[in-house]
This record gives sequence, C-alpha cells and structure tokens, in this order.
Amino acid sequence: MTTGSLHVNRDIILATKRHYLNERKHSTPLEAVLALAQMRQRPRNILNTMQDDGRITLIGQLTRTEIYDPVSTALTYVQEGVDALAFFTDHSIYPGDLDDMLLVARGLKDTPVIYQNYVIDEYSVISARAADASAVILYSSLLEAAMLRRVVGATQRWKMTALLQVEDESALATIRALSPHVVAYGDDLSGTFERSFNELRRLRPEIPPHTRVMFMHSLQTLDEVEAALSLRVHAIIVGDALLRQEKKAARLRQLIQHPLSG
Repeated sequence: MTTGSLHVNRDIILATKRHYLNERKHSTPLEAVLALAQMRQRPRNILNTMQDDGRITLIGQLTRTEIYDPVSTALTYVQEGVDALAFFTDHSIYPGDLDDMLLVARGLKDTPVIYQNYVIDEYSVISARAADASAVILYSSLLEAAMLRRVVGATQRWKMTALLQVEDESALATIRALSPHVVAYGDDLSGTFERSFNELRRLRPEIPPHTRVMFMHSLQTLDEVEAALSLRVHAIIVGDALLRQEKKAARLRQLIQHPLSG
C-alpha cells in the first residue's frame, strides 16, 4: 500500500495540512502567491449565475489513486459531459495538490475546477486561486465562525464561487447569515450517503429558494444519483465508477437531462 492510497482520519489530515501549509508559507510568501493569483484568467462560472434554468450541474471528482493521472482523467470526464471538475486529494496524505490542480486547469481551460481540499485560512484561498481554481468548497465543520466569514470573503473577492459545506441543521443555521450561492450538503470524508440523504431530505424545505444545493458525496451508483436528484439538488459529484463505464455514463446523462422531483 502506498502513502497515496492510505486513508487517514480528519485530525491527521488537518495536522498534516497545517504542516505543509506552514512550509508553503515559508517557501512562497503571501506576496508571491498574490502575484501568481493575479496572473490567472478570470474564474469560470460554476453555480453562481442568477438565472436558474433547472439544469443539473455534473461535477467529476478527481482523486489520488494507485493509477494517478489527473489530466488524463479530467479529459476523460469532460468527454463524458461533466460541467466542472472537483479536485479532492485530502483522503490521503499528499502535498502536491495545488501543483496538480494547476496542471488540470491549464489542460482544460474552458472547464471550471473546484478546489475540494480543506481550506483553513485566507492564504489557502489565495493559493487555490493561484492554482487557477474557479470555486472553493469551504467546510463549516472545520472552521470557526470568524474564520469561515474571512475565507468566504476572500473567495468572493477573488471572484470564485464559495460552496459552503454543511452536514447538519445547526451548521445550516450558522451559515444562513453568509447568504451563500451554494450549499454543499454532507460530509464526504466521514459521513455516509444514507445519513446525508436523510438529513437533506428533512431540511431541504428550509434552504432558501435562491440558494443552490449540491450533494456533497461522490455518488458511486445510479441509484444514488436518482436518490440525490429526487431532493431537487442543483449539482452532484460523481467519479470513476459512473464515468468510466460507457453504459452507466450514458444512463447518467439521461438522468441529468430528466431529473426527478422530490
């Protein structure tokens, strides 16, 4: 088993990320990161337009696996019709996430890339923009309220879409004051699909109509896709299990075009 395939708990991930972040701050000071961020083209639109035409946004999740070629995988996903890419390597201990995400963004210039890894301060937000992220998932389950407001503000100042992750009713109440464009519901690392589905089904009426809803888990089966769509979500995340198999990918596209109503 390689380090890249080693699944670890959130505390270990956060401790490791803080270590790598401190190293990065020493090697690449904030002024340098700001300069790199300012060089990037404007973020691509993802779930942040005013008009809601009812179309489901399909997001392909890129993860670090034994066979790891993020650019090739991203090209395959785009060919299968994804609207955006979510870059997620925080399920493993890996410091090269931003470098790899920049390669993906440069290789697919018309496709928005979402930075799904844990963001813990404003430097992390600017670093994501420097790596050409168009959106950032911000975990309310990790950040205190003051820091959450700061990273949301930093994300918006850089014209990126802030996708605010929530996993329960109390978190949903906490972020209402931030009026997010997108609520990303669930816990993709430690939670289960069933728990998030049942919670979102219960709380869906409490989410304001103007707020987009994304189901946070990477969906592995067509049954999960149908269940998520029944909750009137605006976006879903899928990965290899559905995008690498021709028949499943075709059925997935059909479901996206004709979503069910809950």
